Amino acid sequence: MTPETLTNLATVSNTDVSALCASVLNIMKVLGIDRVSAEYTGSGDSPEGCDVELWRFDASKIHKDDDGAEVRTDIWVALAADDPKRAAFSPYEQAVGEVVFAMSFEHWGGWYNNEGGHGSAEFVVHGEKEPRASIELYEYVQDSHFMGKHEYDATGAHS
Repeated sequence: MTPETLTNLATVSNTDVSALCASVLNIMKVLGIDRVSAEYTGSGDSPEGCDVELWRFDASKIHKDDDGAEVRTDIWVALAADDPKRAAFSPYEQAVGEVVFAMSFEHWGGWYNNEGGHGSAEFVVHGEKEPRASIELYEYVQDSHFMGKHEYDATGAHS
């Protein structure tokens, strides 16, 4: 899927958000990106910006504790600025931002009260049991408060 197609699908109302998330996860698999995180903001009654970061999974950071339980500390390493995967993904960054906004709109985004909101989204294809996309939403009402977390798996199922 081209970045333009993904952007166009994400900006159309009534788009299947689960399918958009599955598309992002598939693009990540093809390009070899292990994790994408995105922080978004919105003010008034609409979204404003989305900062996207790319990560690789570092399995060497996983170890067992004294009881044999798996311990995961700092398993994500940001991709270097000169990493070729970053350049390959670059055309998709704006499209991912649009997908994140589509995810937020599906769950009220935080700006329906005309005071704004913010949140974060995460797409993971390697380093966890199953590929997934998730979003955490916050709205401003004098103080910001947590609105919920929603997950989508690689098949497009929503929980």
